Amino acid sequence: MLKLKKLVIILNNSIYLNGEPLYREILKKACELDISGGTAMPCLEGFGANTRLKKKHAVNLNSIAPICLQLIDTEEKIALIYPFLEQHLTKGIVYLEDVEVMKFNR
Repeated sequence: MLKLKKLVIILNNSIYLNGEPLYREILKKACELDISGGTAMPCLEGFGANTRLKKKHAVNLNSIAPICLQLIDTEEKIALIYPFLEQHLTKGIVYLEDVEVMKFNR
C-alpha cells in the first residue's frame, strides 16, 4: 500500500470567488497544481462554530449546507495548495489525514 495524505476541507457552499463557488475554485486550483485527486461532496447535515444545524433538502439544491472537499496526494503536493487556501478560505475547517492507498494512478 502507498502512504499518502488526504486534505479535507469543509466549507459553506454559499461562499463565492470570481463568481464561482469557492469549493469549485479550490478544485480547479488543485487540478492546476496537478494534485492527484479531488472530490467535492454535499453534506446532508452539519453545523459549525457560528451556525445552527443545517440540513440539505432534496427540493432545495441551492441550500447553504456544507460541502466536503477531499484532495489526495503526497504531502509535498498537498502543501502546494496551502497558500491558495490561506488567501481565500476565511471560514471552514481544514484537516490533514494519513491514508493508505490500495491503487494509485498518476
